[in-house]
Amino acid sequence: QPFYDIIRAPKVAEIFQAKGYRYIHFCTSYGGTEESHTADIRMRQSTLLGNEFMSVLLRSTALLALAPSVADLHRFCLAEIKEIPAIQGPTFTFLHLLLPHNPYVFDKDGKERANVPLTLQFKVKTGGWEDKQAYVDQTVFLNQKLLEIVDHILAKSTVPPVILIQADHGSATTVSKKKPYPRTTERLAIFNAYYGPDHFKQALYPTISPVNSFRVLFNSLFQANYELLPEKYYFSWYQKPYVMEDVTEKIQKEISGSANVQK
Repeated sequence: QPFYDIIRAPKVAEIFQAKGYRYIHFCTSYGGTEESHTADIRMRQSTLLGNEFMSVLLRSTALLALAPSVADLHRFCLAEIKEIPAIQGPTFTFLHLLLPHNPYVFDKDGKERANVPLTLQFKVKTGGWEDKQAYVDQTVFLNQKLLEIVDHILAKSTVPPVILIQADHGSATTVSKKKPYPRTTERLAIFNAYYGPDHFKQALYPTISPVNSFRVLFNSLFQANYELLPEKYYFSWYQKPYVMEDVTEKIQKEISGSANVQK
């Protein structure tokens, strides 16, 4: 809950709002991003059945069949994000897209392979991370959609946009009954891409992690003077989320010879 409260009132959004931007927030079924305390515009699939309280209620009643599906929420987000360029004036949009996270509801061509209610999306019965091929297939579909979305936003924006696409965590396909925790490098390896003006791209560096993404952005776009934080990496798992292991040295060894930023 303490982290949910922070997510629902993000400092980054407040900085943009102070600069005259409107904050657009996509409400998802995940507890941290199902609502926003500070957004100017909320993009919401459902005002009744999509939030966490209603999900708990539906799970305990015969109304389960009325719960929105995971696939429908994904389709809503993928469609509505394309409408952002039509909004007048400067905007900052945050979309926590719950893809390619399980449950794996799409095949590689975008056809719905499973009808999973939102109420069941984080339950083991939906398959977890075990089905590696299904994870790959859903990722292939997402990659295609992201390319379409980026092309659309670039084509429809009257002012060149800044786009950040980054994962909140990596997969966990190495989890099994014998090994309850994923490999650290798998979980912490994320997709992290930036699009913006040249002076912003030139400020990026090969080992950048999300802790510094907006510090670099604000320094470049708003001539701010935010100090860059140390690139440190910590690992914890669901059973003990506050017990965090410092794996910085291990991760740095992994990325030192392979990381590359295309500018």
